[in-house]
Amino acid sequence: MIRNYLKTAIRSLLKYKGYSVINVLGLVVGISSCILICIYVQSELNYDQFHAKADQIYRIHNFYKPPFGTQGYPTITPAMPVAITQGNEGVLDFVRLVQLGNNNNVVVRIDEDFFKQKNTFAADASFFTIFSFKLKEGNRETALLNPHTVVLSEAVARKFFGEQDGMGKTLIINDFDNQSFKVTGVMETMPANSHFHADILVSMATVEVVNPEANLDENWTGDGFYSYLLLDKKQSPKAVIDQMKKLAEANLDGEDINRVNATLMPLADIHLHSNLLNEIEPNGSMTQVYIFIAVATFILLIAVINYMNLATARSARRAREVGMRKTLGATRYQLIAQFLSESVFLTFFATMLSIVLAYLYLPYFNNLTGKEIELSIFNNPLLLAILAGIIVLVGFASGSYPALFLSSFKPVVVLKGKLAAGMNSSPFSRKGLVTFQFMVSTVLIICTWLVYNQLNYLKNKNLGFNKEHVVVVDNTGNAITSKLNTFKTELSKNTNVKNATASLSIPGGLRPITFVKSDGMADEEKASMVLINIDFEYMKTMDISIQEGRDFDPDIISGSTQAVILNQQAVDELRLKGNPVGQFIRTQNPTNDEFEEKKVIGVIEDINFEPLYRRIEPAFFATVLPLYNYVFVRILPEDRAETVAYIRKVWEEMVPEQPFSYTFLDDNLNQLYVAEQKLGQLITYFSVLAVIVACLGLFGLASFATDQRRKEIGIRKVLGSSNTKIVLLLFKEYTVIILIANLIAWPLAYYLAGLWMNNFVFNTGINLFVFVFAALLVFIIAVITVCSKAIKAALDNPVNALRSE
Repeated sequence: MIRNYLKTAIRSLLKYKGYSVINVLGLVVGISSCILICIYVQSELNYDQFHAKADQIYRIHNFYKPPFGTQGYPTITPAMPVAITQGNEGVLDFVRLVQLGNNNNVVVRIDEDFFKQKNTFAADASFFTIFSFKLKEGNRETALLNPHTVVLSEAVARKFFGEQDGMGKTLIINDFDNQSFKVTGVMETMPANSHFHADILVSMATVEVVNPEANLDENWTGDGFYSYLLLDKKQSPKAVIDQMKKLAEANLDGEDINRVNATLMPLADIHLHSNLLNEIEPNGSMTQVYIFIAVATFILLIAVINYMNLATARSARRAREVGMRKTLGATRYQLIAQFLSESVFLTFFATMLSIVLAYLYLPYFNNLTGKEIELSIFNNPLLLAILAGIIVLVGFASGSYPALFLSSFKPVVVLKGKLAAGMNSSPFSRKGLVTFQFMVSTVLIICTWLVYNQLNYLKNKNLGFNKEHVVVVDNTGNAITSKLNTFKTELSKNTNVKNATASLSIPGGLRPITFVKSDGMADEEKASMVLINIDFEYMKTMDISIQEGRDFDPDIISGSTQAVILNQQAVDELRLKGNPVGQFIRTQNPTNDEFEEKKVIGVIEDINFEPLYRRIEPAFFATVLPLYNYVFVRILPEDRAETVAYIRKVWEEMVPEQPFSYTFLDDNLNQLYVAEQKLGQLITYFSVLAVIVACLGLFGLASFATDQRRKEIGIRKVLGSSNTKIVLLLFKEYTVIILIANLIAWPLAYYLAGLWMNNFVFNTGINLFVFVFAALLVFIIAVITVCSKAIKAALDNPVNALRSE
């Protein structure tokens, strides 16, 4: 019996080859897209789940209270995790991480070779007992116990020592006054779905020995420590938060209490739900996960609707077959079983092709997303369940019409040809389903356009400084700082070098926050402001215009440390009346917390030193300390490679112990929006697929509807109707469908785009022209799709359609 059903299904497929290809192809594209999005979403949701104690690990977050601002940070004072663990049976252990070096870079010396290495942290000895990162060599409990010990990742151990065994070897790290460290562990490369990745772990005991005055375990005023707690399964996180609040009140006085407002976030929630300042690595977004789930659902629905529409439309042609089978003794149950088995078989076949296509396209998809996702379908119960559900639901839904509707007719009615087989013969409203398809396609087109408009805006917005053709040289460990003036003089000898300067921070990166007072504020008031510590010629090098006053003058070095330049936000925050130039403010010295008087020598506009999804902060520029993490060199666009080679040559001559490392400023700023760029690329890709699948279905339905009306077309032509009128007759019902689809799509797209735009303080807004363009584009696509079939039918000789009458 089943063999007979399969034979019938194959014969039906081969008989209607065009419909079969369209039907299967649309479903294959839809299911394969769903598979790829599903594994992407799973990879996002599974971050940090590989830790054996993941459900017990929480990271401490800190939210400053006014007047220190309300911005949240994923770091806390180093004493807090120690204090909350002591005498608290519900908190089993803690581990602290702190980034080392300049921008997490350190210089490592192995014999006479120097290496610059990223992802370097100091960590407590409990690191490997709380987290489940795997050690290939070394003892988990003691690897980070003693001072001057390090654990290296497997890749870095090979980089430093080649094929030799790294265990027991020594290396020198410049961040610790060139002291020697012993390798006490080699760990496997951390999984990609970890919210942080470390290549070098230095024991926290080293920090305490090298800098004993820091007194980490009792330091309540410091910051910068990523701290994780291991809670007992029965311990309430809220109770721990309440205890941390009491500890802050007991150990901090006066306004300092506002510095610590600690809370907890589960480890597994960090990647998708934490987007604080100074995250270890850029995190994902639950909003994007929801977007991809919606896109996958929409594409699958479009493909399924196509399949159901064409399957039910094609089945009407088999009415006589049903009549013959019933005449020969087939029961209704047998007919139902036949149609359902055919439909399920075809859906199963399409699903198998989808799996093959997903495997073939996976490398390109990984390149698009920047991830290394594996497609292990048979080790993925959720994906298997989804695919099984698709096969059953789509198979039964598309087979239900011929199975239940056609099998109910009497053979004599069917064999006399009295069964209508048009667009409206299905109990499903095909027009309604096609309307839904084009509504989804329109929404995706609008959202894609708006996303790309915003991304283009982020990339090209005037930030208030010139980001083009600026070489950013890493000055790890302040290697060049003592020779900075000589370095700039040597660079100026190259005619392609326009200017050079240095700064503690980079636009879009981390920067210190300090407190400022003015005569316009009450005695107890103080403003929280960004400190941008710079060298002379910074404004000139970055092409920042001085609106009022003057720039820093290298010839007036004696007064330079007592001068500041404010942005307009700072002027407003300090409530400076009249012309701010020449007035005095008091800034907190970052080394001793004392307030020092400074003279305002200039004011600049509110330039965007923050990413454009954050507001512009009040900031002041000053030459406070000779500490510079970066050197900025503006060069001419011509001969960039030769100019960079010259900068490298000068650098290596002056600081041979520091490997030369550089980027371009515009590339750095573009990296701030990588997640948004990937989102735009993925939405574009899947939007194109959705439109293609919708057009496949529309072409199939137009073909079917045209074939059903061949005799009508023939009669109209015989009666004198023109080809144009016939084409318009066939197309006008689709015009109504597209109009209704747009009326539904526009408010939905407006709402969704608005939600995404709200993530950015600076955005393009929603341009209504995009909505009109999307409607026209969908209309044109429909015209091309339908008319390609309608024109052929109109040009056909009416004799071919009427000769059987």
